[in-house]
Amino acid sequence: MVQQPWIAVVLSNILTVVRRSNKLESAARLACNAATRHNPAISSTQGSAGVKSQSAQIPVRSRAVAAVILAGRGEAARVLVLQRNKNTSRGLWSLVMGRLEKGESAAEAIRREIAEETGIAVEALYTTGCVDTYFNSGANAIDMMPIFAAPFATAPEVTLDHEHLAYRWLSFPEAIEALAYPGQRDALPHVKRDFADREPPEFRLVRGE
Repeated sequence: MVQQPWIAVVLSNILTVVRRSNKLESAARLACNAATRHNPAISSTQGSAGVKSQSAQIPVRSRAVAAVILAGRGEAARVLVLQRNKNTSRGLWSLVMGRLEKGESAAEAIRREIAEETGIAVEALYTTGCVDTYFNSGANAIDMMPIFAAPFATAPEVTLDHEHLAYRWLSFPEAIEALAYPGQRDALPHVKRDFADREPPEFRLVRGE
């Protein structure tokens, strides 16, 4: 069959369009690759497209625990605060706190720290739902410290260890004023509401240690 002249013209035009499209696609790909090489910020936004991110991250870690030791109920309730005797924190007031030892759970660690720092044997231990979160500039890390509550009907006897200079039983407003660490200050209104102004929430009781 003899090909009609107009069909040849149409086929020629189609081939021309296809060639131009391929050239444009190749040029766009080359331009994108060049831009990525010269601007790392572009590659960090294209992680989902398979380009490895160039941005760094601040490590987040949780290696320590703290506790509000609480005596009494209502407006008569008092919080135990300790004056520290270590390094740059010497003279500062804080809650009982310390690091976990190898193999310990958070609850086991805070029971041990309370006994070591104050001589108090915890009767009932609760989670508070509060976590002291702060940036540790020396370690370039964000530290997260869970805060527990250990309520007592009356103030137990305190025997300080060598890491502390003094202790005080303070009202909640006084303790908020005295504490050096913002995360601990911020936790106290929540602890007062849940553990001093009402019966401690049963679901927060730590069990099965």
